[in-house]
Amino acid sequence: MTTTNAHSPKQVINEASTKAAIIEAAKEFISLQDDQLSSKAKLIQALQEEKQALTYVLIATSSFGFLF
Repeated sequence: MTTTNAHSPKQVINEASTKAAIIEAAKEFISLQDDQLSSKAKLIQALQEEKQALTYVLIATSSFGFLF
């Protein structure tokens, strides 16, 4: 398992690694995964809001078309 961090050099974890090194690498990996999930959740929310806005525009233009 290999982990990287912007503030530290690449860290290689293998069977010879200490328990503390494995735990630290796991914490860094989990933190990176949490950041990625958070970014993806924000993107999904933005896309849902955009879809909703486009739906309202479609409803408005369709209503305008039916009236005139």
